[in-house]
Amino acid sequence: MAIVTVTLVPVRIVLIVILAIFVRVGIAILTLGYKPLTDDEGHLQPMGFRRWFCLSILLRPTARLALFIFGFHWIKVSGSDNLPRNAASQRGILVVANHVSMADSFYLGSRLLPSFVYRHDVARYPIIGTIALATQGLQADRANKTTGSVTAKLIYRLNKGHFSPTAIFPEGVTTNERYLLKFRTGAFVAGKPVYPVVFRYPFRYKSPYYGDGSIFHILFRLLSQIHNNMEVSFLPQYVPNEAEKADPALYAENVRQIMRAHLSDPPVYCTDCTNQEYIDFSKEVGKRGCQPEDVLTDLDHEMYKNKEPFLLFPTHIAREVAAKLDDPPRKLTAPKGEVSPRAMELEV
Repeated sequence: MAIVTVTLVPVRIVLIVILAIFVRVGIAILTLGYKPLTDDEGHLQPMGFRRWFCLSILLRPTARLALFIFGFHWIKVSGSDNLPRNAASQRGILVVANHVSMADSFYLGSRLLPSFVYRHDVARYPIIGTIALATQGLQADRANKTTGSVTAKLIYRLNKGHFSPTAIFPEGVTTNERYLLKFRTGAFVAGKPVYPVVFRYPFRYKSPYYGDGSIFHILFRLLSQIHNNMEVSFLPQYVPNEAEKADPALYAENVRQIMRAHLSDPPVYCTDCTNQEYIDFSKEVGKRGCQPEDVLTDLDHEMYKNKEPFLLFPTHIAREVAAKLDDPPRKLTAPKGEVSPRAMELEV
């Protein structure tokens, strides 16, 4: 492994840098003179087909090449027939997927080149932010109320039906593939059919999970493995019934259960935790100088009672880090291992 790290990682870093420069220059050329157009109500209008087609020729192959450099040499894909023919050029398609790794976005980009709904801070990321803006992604900034509702913008796009595919991760944050967070309802308010996609990353040494460490740590983990595994399943289009159209929360939950049922080997659980609770939990343990996956305390269990906190992070070394948390240290409570009532019902 040490030999691989010393030799493979530097080569891959050089290749990624070259590819990033190529993409950045290509986008600059293809968007030269482009000014986003809005209608009388301030809604962004779709980019011209020829410009979008050229961006697709540039970005879809380079996204797949980036995955190859990161070690995803071959990808196991199932259910491709569930997508419309020439889905990348279809208008008004909405894709929803679980979110485990940054590789999720790269794969969807290589397959569909969708406009993503992304966090506002992603726009500041080198290259990734440039691609998000070039592909007319929807920026979600909950702290800034003046930017308008991203849900309203999404509904406008879906109702108009003249935008390229849109992709959204309804959990709102990456998770460690052991569970599905409660879905946010933004993708389901319009009551339009969705195409569910599920990602899974079988691994032997290092997980591609994007959440337990800095972005540089995550990149190093991906780059230091000779090969990374990815499994992608395109599920049949989910068409909501009248009850689901009237209740976005019901629609979101039913889609989550469909995706969860497909991720049954090994099982994935559903939790009632929201993405904000997940983020708050991460910040709290971070203040204590530990990684989120390291420890769950009695206080955490009480704070997240009935929220399945033991599903949030691996906790096998929780008892070994008690001394880091308190003075004097106190014994930690090991997680029990129950699953949510909803998940139990599905198991029956």
